[in-house]
Order: sequence, then C-alpha cells, then structure tokens
Amino acid sequence: MIRELWSNKWLAIKEMVDPERGVNGYTFSHEARCKGKILVILPFRKNGDNTVSFYLRREITPCWGMEPRISSITGGVENDDPLTTAMHELQEEAGYACQKENLIDLGTTYGVKSADTVYFIYGVDVTNLPQGKAMGDGSQLEAQASMVWTNENEVPRAVDPMVAMAYIRLKQTGLVGHMKDRFS
Repeated sequence: MIRELWSNKWLAIKEMVDPERGVNGYTFSHEARCKGKILVILPFRKNGDNTVSFYLRREITPCWGMEPRISSITGGVENDDPLTTAMHELQEEAGYACQKENLIDLGTTYGVKSADTVYFIYGVDVTNLPQGKAMGDGSQLEAQASMVWTNENEVPRAVDPMVAMAYIRLKQTGLVGHMKDRFS
C-alpha cells in the first residue's frame, strides 16, 4: 500500500508499506508536476578536428546552491509523450528544432533510491541542425540560464549526474566512438 504523507503542486512525499515483503515504511519523493517522469537531453556536435562538443546548461538549481552550475537539459514529460516533450525542450532551452528521428533513445534510469522519478534519456546530434533563439519558459531562473559548449573532459565534471549518465550511454552507442575511452 502506498499513501501520500504530504504534497504540493510540485512534489509529494509518499510511504510504502508491505509487511509481507519486509517493507514497513519506505518513504520516497514523487515529482507531482510531471507524474514522476522527466526527460534528459544531451545535444552534441561533431567538430572538424575529429572531436565532439556537448551543449550543456549553465543554470541555478536552488537545492544545489545559488551559483550557476553545469547541468543537463531537462523537462517534465508532458502528456506521457517523452519524444515530443524532448523536441519541445530542446528548442525552448537550446534553440534547436529537431524531428523525432533526430533523437537518439538512450533508455531510462532512476536517479536516487529516495525518489520514484523515471528519467528518459536522449542524445541528439545538432551538427547539421540550424540553431534559432532559445525562448525559455518565462520563469526567472530559466531567463538567467545559458547554454555552453563543452568538450568531453568537462562532461564528467558536471554536478548533474544525468549529464554523466547521458554521456556514458551515448558513448556506448558508438556514435561518438572516436572519443577517448574514459568509461569502458
């Protein structure tokens, strides 16, 4: 049995009890704003010198502190449609319009054991895509954010673990196989 202990429009705290399976009060968070489903996008481009650059967010995430930090493009999955949401978020936050076939499905993952959030992870090669203006969602924090091109050495240093997860999975596809073998 799962019961809600507390909630607002963004977050719920829930508790699971199933004594027959040894669960006597497991408390976890649930991202109510998106029904526990978030997408992560890692845009990249192939450079003329046989290297790859990655396009990451530089934004304030208040629970991590009030200094801008490098993180992934993320968004709550809308209408249970991760692909369409990914296309929307990529254009909103990075200015790139893409089609569903441009998105590279890198699977799903959970973030931490204290949350039921499922992350849908995508890569996207923006090398030949035209870049327009990133419009943002109108929030003050997003208006203060920016996008930065980084090299492969900077990607694992991002404080956002979803950046590293997307990078590792993208590397496993072989699409960026000419990069140094950092995680194999």
